[in-house]
Amino acid sequence: MKVVHVVNSMVRAGAELLLAELHHHLLRLGTDSHVLSLTRSPDGPSVEEALDLGARSLYRPTTTLRLARALSREPARGADVFHVHLFPSLLHFSLASRLASTPAPAVYTQHNVTNRRRGRWWGKILDGVGYSPYRRVVCVSEAVRSSLVEWMPSLKGRCEVIHNGIDLRRFRPGERTDRSVPVVISVGRLTARKGYATALRALALLPNLDLRYVLVGDGPQRKRLEKLARHLGVWERVRFAGRSPDVPGFLARADVFLHPSRSEGFGIAVLEAMASGLPVVCTDLPALAEITGPSGQSALRCPPDPRAVAGHLRELLRSPGLRDRMGRSGRARAEGFDIQSVAQSHLALYEHVAGNG
Repeated sequence: MKVVHVVNSMVRAGAELLLAELHHHLLRLGTDSHVLSLTRSPDGPSVEEALDLGARSLYRPTTTLRLARALSREPARGADVFHVHLFPSLLHFSLASRLASTPAPAVYTQHNVTNRRRGRWWGKILDGVGYSPYRRVVCVSEAVRSSLVEWMPSLKGRCEVIHNGIDLRRFRPGERTDRSVPVVISVGRLTARKGYATALRALALLPNLDLRYVLVGDGPQRKRLEKLARHLGVWERVRFAGRSPDVPGFLARADVFLHPSRSEGFGIAVLEAMASGLPVVCTDLPALAEITGPSGQSALRCPPDPRAVAGHLRELLRSPGLRDRMGRSGRARAEGFDIQSVAQSHLALYEHVAGNG
């Protein structure tokens, strides 16, 4: 089985990181898996069997032509299935596969519950063209599937839910001995959608609770969030750690995981925290409910409101027993999202799609 993945780039973040994990485990399963990266990643291809097509922009017609040429050459030649990830790779492949007369069937992974195209008249036209060549659309959660089918009902029969997964071997509960200052941690890209301003405002509502808040990640909102932390008077209790290759290490040294996101297609950071034995405070989004289960089991969910977030943080930080119980429940639940079983589910899908011609 030869599978060729097509993706915007191979930066080590988000959906690209998930693809890298999937690709690695498909290779371990004996699949002839390859990756075509449309644009040049800052540090070059970060996974084995990856080819950087070197396009300068995702928003030029020449990128489609570059991909069309690549589809008729090695390693794409002779593929049994193409697996496309992220927009605009979806659109580039849709057009390039027509130009190259690609015979192999294609699947696409939908990662998000919304985007800027939805609700606009031209969005229906663009997505109608974009999704047309794909035999199956893999949705990373039921929330993603529901939102996509609501937007494009014609895709209902082609959508299939395969949850994202993580390599559980990388995450282990840390030794959480009694610390004088408990650590609350968040991991993610610093964007408005992730809701970290809500986290800082919640922290400001807990002036008498001794804690340390660590933000692991970087992004366009960093300077604004640093300014807000100073304005709210919580700067001394916050550490902006930036991007780190040692997310498991940060999680192992924390006590509570906070995820105040406004929108999620899945929530891989929450799953990693659960695998690390951390109790979670997160917003009450459908995708996060799929991961964490009933509220109070492995996570305390609430609206994206600083007072609600502060209340849950206070409850957890004052109750080591509750933290321990929820952490153990979260680790047990995370074991159902192992990347090896996710890779096997994808391989079964590829075989089904290729076998049906």
